[in-house]
Amino acid sequence: MVIFHEQTFVMSAFMATFMVFIQFSFIFIFYPKFVHFCRADMI
Repeated sequence: MVIFHEQTFVMSAFMATFMVFIQFSFIFIFYPKFVHFCRADMI
């Protein structure tokens, strides 16, 4: 039971880190496009 709990904890931590990595990758991919769109809209 303890081994199963440790595996579940490791998997949850891995998934959380993976989701954070995906969020940061989306930010780094879309943020420059968003800034460029806002600048083009202001001009």
